[in-house]
Amino acid sequence: MPVPEVIVESVLVRDVQAYIDETSLTDAYEFVEIPARVSGVLQEIRYAAGDIVAVGAPLFLIQQEQYQAELKSTEGALASMEAQLNLMEANLSRIQRTFDQGASTKEDLDTATAQRDEAAAAVIQAKAALNIAELNLSYTDIRSPIMGKVDPSVYSTGNLVGPGGNKAILTTVSGMDPIFVKFDISDAQFNSIRAYAREHHAPVMEEGILQQLQEARESGAEVTVQEEGALSRLEEFQIPFEMSLIVGSAPGSGEYPYKGIIETAYNTIDPSTGTITVRGKIPNADYAVFPGQICRVRIPIWKTPDAVLVRQEAIGTDLTQRYVYVIDEESVAHRRGVELGAIQPDGTRVVTKGLEKGERYIVSGIQRVRDGSQVKIRE
Repeated sequence: MPVPEVIVESVLVRDVQAYIDETSLTDAYEFVEIPARVSGVLQEIRYAAGDIVAVGAPLFLIQQEQYQAELKSTEGALASMEAQLNLMEANLSRIQRTFDQGASTKEDLDTATAQRDEAAAAVIQAKAALNIAELNLSYTDIRSPIMGKVDPSVYSTGNLVGPGGNKAILTTVSGMDPIFVKFDISDAQFNSIRAYAREHHAPVMEEGILQQLQEARESGAEVTVQEEGALSRLEEFQIPFEMSLIVGSAPGSGEYPYKGIIETAYNTIDPSTGTITVRGKIPNADYAVFPGQICRVRIPIWKTPDAVLVRQEAIGTDLTQRYVYVIDEESVAHRRGVELGAIQPDGTRVVTKGLEKGERYIVSGIQRVRDGSQVKIRE
């Protein structure tokens, strides 16, 4: 049999960062339905569909004539009640003087006092009615409570809208900067993230948290059990993560173009699945990411220094193990069983056991090689 020709390389040795990779969905950090809180004809739509609106930006105007008239009516009623109160107070003052002089009876004084109190109560009612009228008029000018991207209006101008039923919601506004990413990880992965967090950030963060708790106690503020356990909260460690969209990733921006911070973890591990929900956030100032998009997230956990790596195509497999062919100084191939770690972005694979730094292995041509056979190394 002719001596097989093979391509040989030396094993790679470098530091390798391990990651947790999960599939997730993006989510708006705020989402508000904009309702019609009073009934009336939709008179104006004050934005363009898809606008990015600020807090307090005008969105809709409901016809105001009815509510302006109601406001004037309640203002008039309040003025009348206040005038009546002034009259009753003046009458009470006169009765009080004549009573002190013995010219009026106790019954007259009690009657005047009751009339004054009744007029004062009427003023309170009129003021309350005025407040309601002012609120109703303000509800005709509908503004955004948050900053975000606004949907097209559900109704066009001229439609009758109002609270209750299917005429209440006029549009929605989504807060999209930052954007949230929620995903489930296993209990073991969660512990790995926490260990990474403490290794890289805990000394500074723990000191800051303890100081905050101490200040809260000294000020008399209530310190909750959750705050006492804040040292284990992911948000205090600012763990970085990367994200890419499954469809429509920005071209030329890398595999994971979006960078974010893990903000918090939910407070319970689901015993039926052994997972916990973690939430991160990423800056989204250009609104490139929309809520509800499918994405991949990658979270760093630990780094392996001086890891041994080989090309993925050099790894063979049989029924019992994975292996590579190692070449000695006499160009003899030796089959070596290996234990493997994670595949790297460049197509190499971590070898956790079986190879050492400085060894050479066959990259191409392993199909024609047998254990202990002579090979010819192609330059």
